Amino acid sequence: MKCLLLTTTNHAAGRRDDLQRLFDSVTHERQCGLDVELHLLIQNCSGTEAAALPYLPPFVRVQTMDGTCSLSAARNVLLSTINCRASLNDDTFVAFPDDDCWYPPHFLVHLADSFARDNDIDLFVCRFSERPVIWVPGCLALRSARFKDVVRLTSSNNMFVRGRIALRVGQFDPGLGLGTPAAGGEDTEYALHAFFQGRRALVTDACLVGHPDNSLAKVSTYYMGDLVVLARFATRSPAAFYEFARKLAVGGCLLLMKRLSMGSYVAALRASVDELKTGRTRNLAEPQVDV
Repeated sequence: MKCLLLTTTNHAAGRRDDLQRLFDSVTHERQCGLDVELHLLIQNCSGTEAAALPYLPPFVRVQTMDGTCSLSAARNVLLSTINCRASLNDDTFVAFPDDDCWYPPHFLVHLADSFARDNDIDLFVCRFSERPVIWVPGCLALRSARFKDVVRLTSSNNMFVRGRIALRVGQFDPGLGLGTPAAGGEDTEYALHAFFQGRRALVTDACLVGHPDNSLAKVSTYYMGDLVVLARFATRSPAAFYEFARKLAVGGCLLLMKRLSMGSYVAALRASVDELKTGRTRNLAEPQVDV
């Protein structure tokens, strides 16, 4: 198995320490024999500046951008490059870690073994934490993922997709994610398409990926994007509609707690109603190869 990691960072934000932690964790997995490439889009950075950066390991494939773009747009740039450089197939799995994400020792190695051993696994989801645990083979409780598992657990940091399915899913929705009015939801939308198009999805409640813990503030920030995504899928099954209704109730609670303004809540409701009316979910029966 080969592992492809797609990451973006803002050079002006000074995230060198975070990136170094990610690089160090990947270096360990490579030393254990796993073939890992990390494709990095550095925003607010020229090619000349990138060439002068002293801390980029040889396994990092760098692209630069003078300005900035949304997270979805950045990942789509990287996906397009991946398609040119490597074949997205059954022997590859893809992940989209943030620049402040990292992996405990042997995590990617064990994950690659799981993808290689079980050919029908196309999506793997775990939890993340500032204090991730070590994956001990044979001691990890795994189960088949349900719709609600993908919705409630997935972030860009803890979803891992087999290459063949990544090729079918195609690009991230450029209207979702940080840097857009929706400000979130792009990772959940991508994971749900992988969930429906894949053969089998596995999930564990173990925190196997390192990343700063979520906060209530982030839940409020991402609320519109998450609600829009659930509206897109709401008519696919009773479980999907339940998650949509549950998210509406979560918004009401955030409103009562003064974590979400009335204006933001109403805007999210309007956007979700528009999604329900237009039904813009992709045709999941057709391959999406235009990455």
